[in-house]
Amino acid sequence: MSVVARGPTLDVIRKTGLVLHSADIRIGKPVQASAKAADLGPQDVVFSTVKATDSVALARGVAPLLGPKTPIAPAQNGIPWWYGYRLPADRPEPPDLRHLDPDGGLWALGAERCIGGIVMYASDMRDPGVAIDTNPKNNVLLLGEPDDQQSERVQEVRAALIAAG
Repeated sequence: MSVVARGPTLDVIRKTGLVLHSADIRIGKPVQASAKAADLGPQDVVFSTVKATDSVALARGVAPLLGPKTPIAPAQNGIPWWYGYRLPADRPEPPDLRHLDPDGGLWALGAERCIGGIVMYASDMRDPGVAIDTNPKNNVLLLGEPDDQQSERVQEVRAALIAAG
């Protein structure tokens, strides 16, 4: 597992790994961490957990993490910039979402790489690199293809997440 981080968060992750406090459990995981994606190399899957305002910066710097088939799961709240990509014809016409990506910079990620991700997770970052799960019984991460197909890549990512606990 690898993490791109900045500032104090990067320093803490390098020393102690990622830490999650959930209910009465402390989960710590050592990870490779760097401020530069190029230091980490191609990954099996990339989860983008940046705020929407940082998405274009992510798109400009993510290339070193991408192998030929590396999917990206932008796990953000709200309607994604790629909504409507490969949407079946029997679905309602998607809204005009150009305002989410006015310069087209996010398309550099490649919509074909994107796996839809919806996050319903309540947590608090009390310290850099340390997350406090504030609602451990009601957290959800939904993953799927934009066109609702049950693809092998989504099944593989789901299986890896389940295996990791």
